[in-house]
Amino acid sequence: MPFERVEELLLVKDATSDVLYGEDTNLNGMLDDQEDDGELSSPLDDGNGTLDIGLFRFLTVYSSDKNVDGDGAERINISESSARADLQSLLEETFDEERAMAVLLRIPDGTTFENIFDFHFRSGLESDEFEKIADRLTTSDETDLPGLININRAPWEVLVCLPGLEESDVELLLNNRPEDEEGIAWVVDVLEREKAVSIGALVTGRSSQYSAYVVSVNQNGRGFQRAQIVIDPGASPAKMLYWKSISHMGWPLDREILETLRAGETLE
Repeated sequence: MPFERVEELLLVKDATSDVLYGEDTNLNGMLDDQEDDGELSSPLDDGNGTLDIGLFRFLTVYSSDKNVDGDGAERINISESSARADLQSLLEETFDEERAMAVLLRIPDGTTFENIFDFHFRSGLESDEFEKIADRLTTSDETDLPGLININRAPWEVLVCLPGLEESDVELLLNNRPEDEEGIAWVVDVLEREKAVSIGALVTGRSSQYSAYVVSVNQNGRGFQRAQIVIDPGASPAKMLYWKSISHMGWPLDREILETLRAGETLE
C-alpha cells in the first residue's frame, strides 16, 4: 500500500524524526537559535552554524504529470506500431518528407523504446531536431505519469538518487540546465547515451503539483495561523490535495514582524 503522507515514513523501522526533519523541527527552513546550540535545548543539533534539513523537504507523495504536451494535446506513443503514421506526419510537418523517411528507416516498424531519450539516439535525430518534437512523444499509454522528477527544478540531493548517475553527472545537469525550461530534450547533450536512457522514464520537465507554507497573522500581531498545503493548479478546477495546520510549530518568520505589529506599526 503506498504512503499517503510523507510523515508515514516515521512508521518505518529506523526512520526517526531526526532523519526525517533533521534540525529543522519547526519546518521554517531557517537556522533558529535553538537549532544551533548543541545540547542546550531541543532539538539536538551539532551547533555548526549550518541547518540540517533532513529528508522531509526532498520528498513528496504528490507527484503526477499528465501525459500530454505543453498545449494539452495527446502525445504520440512511439512504441506503438499503430502510431507510426502519426509519427511520420509529425516528422514531415516539423522537418520535410526526405528527413522524415531517413529517420523512419533507422527505426523499423515494430521498434520499441525505453523512453524518448532512447528514441533520440536510435533515430539519428540531431539534438536541435529532437528538441522540436520531444514534448510530442511518449512511450506510455497511461494518461497520468506518477512519481516523475522535475529535472529542471530538482536539487542536487534529489537528482543524485536517479539510477546510474554519479555526482559528476549531477553537477553537469545542474550546470547546464536552462532557465525557464519545461522540456527535457537538453539532457541528451549533457549526459552520455547510456546514462540519459537510464533516467529517461523517470524525469519530466515540469511540475504539476506545488507545496507551500502559508502564514496569516492578525493586525495586532497577537495571533497567527500556519498551514502546510499541496495544490494542483493543473486540475480543472484547481484542487487542494492536502492541508494541515502546523501552528503548533510556532512562528516561522523573523520575530521583528510580530514586534512591529504589536507596536501598532504597519509592515512595509
